[in-house]
Amino acid sequence: RTNYSKHIDEMECSRVLHPGVYRRAVLLLILSVAVETCAESELKEEVESESKNGWTVAEIPNPSTPEGAKRCRRAGLLHSAVCDPNGYMEGFEKDRLDKMVAHIRSNISLASTKDKSKHDLQVGLCIIGKILPTSIFKKVDSFGFAQDVYNSWGLGDPGAGNGILVFLSIEDRKASIITGSSAKQLLDTAAAQDIIGLMRNPLRQNDVGRAVELALAAILDADHRRKAPSPQQEPSSSAMLGFTLVAIALYHCFLWPFCREWYLRIKLWVVSKCLTWKYDKDFKKANDALRRIQEQGTQKEAARRGDAPPPERWQCPICLEDFPFPRLPTPSRAQQQREAGVGEA
Repeated sequence: RTNYSKHIDEMECSRVLHPGVYRRAVLLLILSVAVETCAESELKEEVESESKNGWTVAEIPNPSTPEGAKRCRRAGLLHSAVCDPNGYMEGFEKDRLDKMVAHIRSNISLASTKDKSKHDLQVGLCIIGKILPTSIFKKVDSFGFAQDVYNSWGLGDPGAGNGILVFLSIEDRKASIITGSSAKQLLDTAAAQDIIGLMRNPLRQNDVGRAVELALAAILDADHRRKAPSPQQEPSSSAMLGFTLVAIALYHCFLWPFCREWYLRIKLWVVSKCLTWKYDKDFKKANDALRRIQEQGTQKEAARRGDAPPPERWQCPICLEDFPFPRLPTPSRAQQQREAGVGEA
């Protein structure tokens, strides 16, 4: 038991490092930090020297390679979609943009314009300070410069045209969106201009990261709208007017000769009815009065023979108005008995 305890004590003592080991570890840590700081400062000086007068297409690094990612301030990554050599964004903003680009590539696929094969959408983000003018007039063609960067980076698969480049030149206040031939199915010229309009307010506030995030979000929204079923659009007023004019022309050219005769007949009947309406009304009234006079004459003749009671009303044959017949007062019971007694006597 004593030997076992002694062995345990020796093991505990062996775990305690010598103070010299700690000093060496601290020195190595300080040396590594110093080397990394020197490398970053050298890279920064190199980038600043390159971008002092402006960037050329050949000087802009490609972030899809480890060396290019390092010069694009994405050190430690084998590849990236973000190139920000002037450091307009923080590291966490670039990490978020890389995640959004990866999400776009894994969720958006486009059909090639040549063989209709499916290809993932590839997006590149290039943010520089300013463009080096190539003419003596110092005129900057940001769209042509962005197109050259797109070709230099080789965005998209060969011959597929499935790439999109979001390009910003901050000091020049220029923004461009370059799309490949297949990517135009997702973003046409008008949609690209709308995305540039979305980025204006954040860029005015010097929030470059927010502006690029809005651009990527707009690309995702464009894909959602492309996949969503389009509602049935109601015909516009101009289309309805054109259809009406065509229908009128066809009617007059083909149907009018056949319908003209029936049209004239109906028109003549309507006009005649409108003109003879009052006369027809008076004729009907007079005809009804004549019919009543004839019926009353027949009733009077039957009453004279005792076959029917006299009519309650009679009509004047001159003024054609109805008048009630005068009724004699009904005799009382005493009068009737008196008349009966008188008759018996």
